Amino acid sequence: MIRHIVGWNYKEGTPEAEAQAAGATIRANLEALRGVIEGMVDLQVYLRPTATSHRAIVLDSLFVDEAALAAYQVHPAHVQAAAFSNSVTQDKVLLDFEV
Repeated sequence: MIRHIVGWNYKEGTPEAEAQAAGATIRANLEALRGVIEGMVDLQVYLRPTATSHRAIVLDSLFVDEAALAAYQVHPAHVQAAAFSNSVTQDKVLLDFEV
């Protein structure tokens, strides 16, 4: 199994109301991938970081293997979701590891 974790911050200077709306859209776009991507076991999106967090948004997903993760990366639904996320965020951190 491969754990795929991505963390983002909103672009600097984004007003709070815009950040909340963007976060809701990111969550909806990513959660819509459940059941669409073959080999995806689980997907969670977190938008309410604690004061100790270095990222405002976190995607925590699990795939059956590296091939499933690779297929997810190029799947048209993921590419579309990522395009929106990348347009409103900065400072992306990505972690992939075997579990």
